[in-house]
Amino acid sequence: MKIITLKNQFFIFLLVLICNTTIAQWTAVTPTTPLTRYRGQTFVLGDTAYYFGGSPGYQYNGYSFVPGVNSSWTQQPTGTFTIANIPSTGSDVPFTFVIKDVAYLGGGANGGSRYNQFYQYNQNTGTWTNKASFIGSSAIVYAVSFSIGNYGYAGTGANGGAPGLNDFCRYDPAVDTWTVVASIPGARFGAVGFSDGTYGYVGLGLSVCDGSTLPYNDMYRYDPASSPPLGTWTAMASMPNQQGGEEAAYFVLCNKLIVTLGDTINNCGGNKNTPQTWMFDPTDGPVGKWSRLPDFPGTVAYCARGFAIGNTGYVEGGTDINTGVTTSQLWSYTPTLISVSATNVTICSGTNTLLSANGSSLYKWSPASGLSSTVTTSSSVPGGTTQTIASPLVTTTYTVTEAICGQYTSVTVNVLPSPTINTSGNTTICSGSTTNVSAFGGSVISYLWNTGATTDNINVSPASTAIYNVSAGNGLCSANGSVRVSVPVINISSHNATVCSGSSASLSASGGDSYLWSTGSTAPSITVHPSSVSSYSLTGTVGICSVSASYTVAVYPLPVISIGGNTSICGGSNSTLSASGGTKYLWSTGATVNNISINPTGNTSYTVIVTSALGCTDSSSVMVTLLPVIALANSQTICSGSTAQLSATGGSIYLWNTGATNNFITVNPTSTTNYTVTVSDGNCNNSAGTIVVVNPLPNATACCNATVISGQAVSLAVNPANTNNNYSWTPDTELTSNTIYNPMANPTKTTEYYVTLTDSNGCQKKDSVWVIVNIICKDIFVPDGFSPNGDLINDVLYIKTENNNCIQSMVFNIFDRWGNKVFSSIDPAVGWNGYFNNKLMDLAVFVYSLQATLIDGSSINKKGNVSLVK
Repeated sequence: MKIITLKNQFFIFLLVLICNTTIAQWTAVTPTTPLTRYRGQTFVLGDTAYYFGGSPGYQYNGYSFVPGVNSSWTQQPTGTFTIANIPSTGSDVPFTFVIKDVAYLGGGANGGSRYNQFYQYNQNTGTWTNKASFIGSSAIVYAVSFSIGNYGYAGTGANGGAPGLNDFCRYDPAVDTWTVVASIPGARFGAVGFSDGTYGYVGLGLSVCDGSTLPYNDMYRYDPASSPPLGTWTAMASMPNQQGGEEAAYFVLCNKLIVTLGDTINNCGGNKNTPQTWMFDPTDGPVGKWSRLPDFPGTVAYCARGFAIGNTGYVEGGTDINTGVTTSQLWSYTPTLISVSATNVTICSGTNTLLSANGSSLYKWSPASGLSSTVTTSSSVPGGTTQTIASPLVTTTYTVTEAICGQYTSVTVNVLPSPTINTSGNTTICSGSTTNVSAFGGSVISYLWNTGATTDNINVSPASTAIYNVSAGNGLCSANGSVRVSVPVINISSHNATVCSGSSASLSASGGDSYLWSTGSTAPSITVHPSSVSSYSLTGTVGICSVSASYTVAVYPLPVISIGGNTSICGGSNSTLSASGGTKYLWSTGATVNNISINPTGNTSYTVIVTSALGCTDSSSVMVTLLPVIALANSQTICSGSTAQLSATGGSIYLWNTGATNNFITVNPTSTTNYTVTVSDGNCNNSAGTIVVVNPLPNATACCNATVISGQAVSLAVNPANTNNNYSWTPDTELTSNTIYNPMANPTKTTEYYVTLTDSNGCQKKDSVWVIVNIICKDIFVPDGFSPNGDLINDVLYIKTENNNCIQSMVFNIFDRWGNKVFSSIDPAVGWNGYFNNKLMDLAVFVYSLQATLIDGSSINKKGNVSLVK
């Protein structure tokens, strides 16, 4: 059953559900009594179609149509059937559905009025019975409807020009009651709806007539058994390549939906309808599938109506979008049979044939074995020829089925066996050898080798690895075979087969078991330095074969460079240097041309790198000398405060930037200074310069003056310290070291210490520091006894004092008891060891006398006895 709703402001989209085995064909039908109508509604009972209401003029009368040779539309109640007119005030765009061969009609409009009336039609009596009014959004037009089992469903649409609705209601004829069920996603009017007996489907349509909102291209499936009693809606596949449409005419064949004459934009004027026809198959995959069908060939109109009787669909009426005139066109849509053919129905094993089918637009092939594709689509719309490649291994019957109603046809591809062919022969030989290769197989009666030979075996002597192909035939089919005869080779490769003179080349051999190069090397890779074109040969082994190979290295000469130009010029003058011998040049100045202009400020070397046309490079240099040639030391280095002697030669007249006019000058700069001299030889003037670098003296001082008591050490230092400097202290006596920056001093008397600092530049600085020594003189006495027995305790008799430095001068004498002098000393550090005339004296008492002058100027005079004990 089909449900269509349409508003006169909108374009028509024809939806057709077909159950055909092939793609349908459109055919014009010419009734004996045509019907000129649009925007009505149809339903089908048995083999009769009924059209009620519609325009122009908001018609109430109904017509029936029975297809046949003398088919015609018959106004009711006269004619074949007695059918009453619609017993309601609404005649435009009502909704209809059929439940168990009983038709129902509801809703609709008359002018600006909308109605919710609902009636049941009795086909036997041709009468209408009033039933429970539709309870959706009150009175509606442009609604969709369908029936599932014992129930009818209606919903969507519009009410009084308002935007589209999304509510849905179920009608139960057993109790004459409407019940609200689940609303469809997306409010709309002018949608399409149909049922496959288990599910209902609603899609397309328009949400609002605002001139900008595009029509829907969606489709939803309604499942009444899910979440009863409301049911649920599930999104299905959307129509491709266009924005759907609204108010479509449609009919159902084999539970498939076909769409044509759709309004592709929202202009609410019915002048953008398309003749495209689409089929929706809800069973193709989990969300169904849309497929393109032949275009509608009649007048492109809107508000046409569609219906199906048996296996034929029909499209009736509509308003011509070009003229606005309501048409009486009636077109039937009948599937045609598909046909299949093969380029060759008999093939040899291993070959293929091309299978072609036509008459539909979507095909499915089976079985899948040996086919390049099992689902094919024709290359044109309406249906055309589609092809697949069959490569069966055995005789196979292929069936092609059109995807609409499942009709099919078949073709058998017979597969003849190909002859069996085998090849044999020695597949590896040494270069220069001969081998025999042969082909054989059952039922083979002829052979053809790629050498041209027609025997079953041939002798071959390939110079390199070769493949010998043979074709064998049995009179019906042929088979191909091949024999590969390998000739071992050794390959030599190089990344630089051509080198420039003086360069090297690396040669690498591969594929052998051993190698012997003409250079004597046995390594796989060698590096050679050819001076000219050279060929390097190699003898190696590959298995039992001895294999030779060679490689030629070409040698390109280096460019021969010549630099011309005046290389001796007066200072401040220009000159041009010109290089030749190549195609590319790069000077040390950065210039990339062969000629450069120079203006050197001093004697300068210019280098040019030249590249030849062969890509080899070399370089050459030239020295440009300024005249006169001045001999002048480049630089000198002195220490601050020193002088430097500068001497220039090469001319007769000299002028220094100091103002001096001699060739020899002495300078005493306080900082680093540049000195220039201009020299003239009578023809040219030239200038030269030198620099006198002045290094500062070490920035350090000796530290620090100190006063100490005799015998007390003191630290000397140079501040700041620098480990890179050298130090020399004087006097170096009584110092721990005279070469460090911080020695310890222990002078016995007041001393001035001098230090000379030499830094890394060789510059020196001298400084000094005083150490004043205070000597403290306490009691001076002579012990009254000593024991020179060699035990190192009191073995020597000394004058006892805190500091020997206290005594400036002295005379110390010792006498025996007879008055003989046995010892005398003028140094307090020299004492008596008890010996006289090299003989140790006996135990006795001796007399001493001491006369001394102290460092403070005072004098002492002492006498006394001293005992020698042992």
